[in-house]
Amino acid sequence: MEIPTHPLASTIQVARGAFINLVGNLGKVSHFAFDVVASRVLGEHVFGYFSTTWLVMHLCLIVCYFGAHRLVIDFVARHRDGDQSLYYRGILGCILLSFFLSTLLVVTVYLLADDLAAFIGKPPVAEYLKIVCWSAPFYCLTTVLLSATRGVKIMHLWVLVRFGVEPFSDLVLLIVIYLLFATSAAQFYAKAVTFTLGASLSVYIFHRYFSLRALLRQWPALGQWKRILVLGFPIMVADFLSILILRVDIIPLSVLAAPVQVATFQVVLNISNVMRTIPQAIDPILMPVVVEMQRRNDYTALEHIYSTLIRATLFLAVGFYVMVLLFGPLLMSIYGDAYVPGFTALAIACFGVLLHTLSSSVEPALIMSGYPYLNLINNVFFVAVNLVADFFLIPAYGLIGAAIGSLTASVLTATLQTAMLYRVLHVRPLAWHYVWVLLYGLVFLILFKLLHSGLVEAGLYDGLVVRILLFGTYVVSYLVLGWKWVLHDEEREVFRSIIQRKPS
Repeated sequence: MEIPTHPLASTIQVARGAFINLVGNLGKVSHFAFDVVASRVLGEHVFGYFSTTWLVMHLCLIVCYFGAHRLVIDFVARHRDGDQSLYYRGILGCILLSFFLSTLLVVTVYLLADDLAAFIGKPPVAEYLKIVCWSAPFYCLTTVLLSATRGVKIMHLWVLVRFGVEPFSDLVLLIVIYLLFATSAAQFYAKAVTFTLGASLSVYIFHRYFSLRALLRQWPALGQWKRILVLGFPIMVADFLSILILRVDIIPLSVLAAPVQVATFQVVLNISNVMRTIPQAIDPILMPVVVEMQRRNDYTALEHIYSTLIRATLFLAVGFYVMVLLFGPLLMSIYGDAYVPGFTALAIACFGVLLHTLSSSVEPALIMSGYPYLNLINNVFFVAVNLVADFFLIPAYGLIGAAIGSLTASVLTATLQTAMLYRVLHVRPLAWHYVWVLLYGLVFLILFKLLHSGLVEAGLYDGLVVRILLFGTYVVSYLVLGWKWVLHDEEREVFRSIIQRKPS
């Protein structure tokens, strides 16, 4: 499929792909339900252990697949119209390397898990790590094979498995295993089985669009191994840090705080990181577009795309942040009333996530334009600043200290990424008219604060039904009025095209 040459057409194509990913990300309601069940049924302490364990395991899985989710897209996008054996060799190389690293992971976990758990003062973590580590090769196989379909811009299959089948399987298995065996490790057994099911489904999907026989016949040559190792390493490290960015505060909290505080900040991150689904939705479809524009040396269209996407991201992110300020305690109470006191930390951390969300879409452009190490610098900078701030602030301020550390890292990294967008890529999408989006959000904050005060004075706000109705009124009115008053005509046309069928 050729990349459209007209800027609006390119933007529409990115928007279509982003919409598919966004729906999938927002459709991760099963992840939300999984956390709620784990928190309410298993308790705050167990949920705190789960947060620590899953962070460690998730980071290990990123090392195991070694940037394959981006490398495979690049292999397929570059060679699908030429010698297809080149991308089959690359795909097989990624699979073999991930299996080798997964074996090392299993051995390392069984040798060192007990020492790690003892170091952080949380012995149950060792058992949980030993359960999940066996599923690493299956998780990696799913990642590699489904990335191949994304390389030909078939985005919905990745969404179906990663954001549909696997989260739903997690939730169902968690409930079933807990009811049958009443074990606090139910969530880890659920994930281990789920990753196996996901791998089986990915093999079937890959077989439909590619050739398993051709894959097994094409042994990677030296060129493929060199590309995997040279490009995969900075991508792997950047992805490692990207996931660490999502949960970095859990590390110092796991060392310095009780499991209850870890669990509370996990809820803070669960709510705040909803905003990160926006750049995560844009990232996969933007990568092959950037590759094609690099070939044509055409960054005018890319600047046009970024201008539209940043404005749309700002509109959605500001609306979400205002929603958090208005309804944060209600959202946190879903996990349990014990989490509501963490609202102040939520408000602080969420503002930082808003800023980082606006700037983080520069990552795919840097990577696919040949600057993976600059993207790596951004992520190293964020994590370093966040960790240093956390270790200074958490002992004195607890959750508030973790939130301030997250905000500090977000502000400084957003500034650095914006500078790279201008200086390195020579893309200048920012404009003063974005201020109108901020004013629009401020107006909604003031109006609904006044409405809230009026309901409280009238004694009508205590009921859950009233709060839910007010919440729904905010969401609908913000989106509907924003469509009419905030978005530009061209932006409306782009987003109309998302839900309309292409003309034949």
